[in-house]
Amino acid sequence: MVKKLSFFQTIRNELQKFKSACIQDAVDSIVVFFGSHGYKDHLMTSDGDLLDVQADIIYKLQFGKAELGKPVAKIFIDQTCRIDPPQGTFPVSPPQLPNCEDTIHIQAQMPKYEASRDRDCGSYFVIVLVYVLMSKACNTSLQSMLEEVTTWTLSETILKTVLGEFDLLIIINILLCAF
Repeated sequence: MVKKLSFFQTIRNELQKFKSACIQDAVDSIVVFFGSHGYKDHLMTSDGDLLDVQADIIYKLQFGKAELGKPVAKIFIDQTCRIDPPQGTFPVSPPQLPNCEDTIHIQAQMPKYEASRDRDCGSYFVIVLVYVLMSKACNTSLQSMLEEVTTWTLSETILKTVLGEFDLLIIINILLCAF
């Protein structure tokens, strides 16, 4: 009888395959997106296990100079909730991670908040990120684009705090008209 792997183990296996393929293809950069329910810096798999974003994803995809003789830019886009976990859910001291100087970890939400999603349109953060990248990537630095995404995302969070729930389609139309 073949034992079915947990989603946690399946994800870890797929990340290892992805890393091996990136090294084999001598890539210059990678972009990894993940979105899920979760807590703080952990995402929840569909079978209820928790993955540590740093240790189980970002750390596992560190490669570059040692393997390829060149740095490899890595961008991780994290659309997970960042609310506080239930008491006793995680170990007190997280593992020490290596220096990841060629890595950017973009988090869609501020600590202690759920990720903002609209039932009809999806993630406001992803909509804004994709729009800014598509419209400005040819002549704008990554840092400037991320600062713009942050401004728009904070504006959405502030509007929700002040106005309560609102129609995301209206905000998207405002965003599109602003550019």
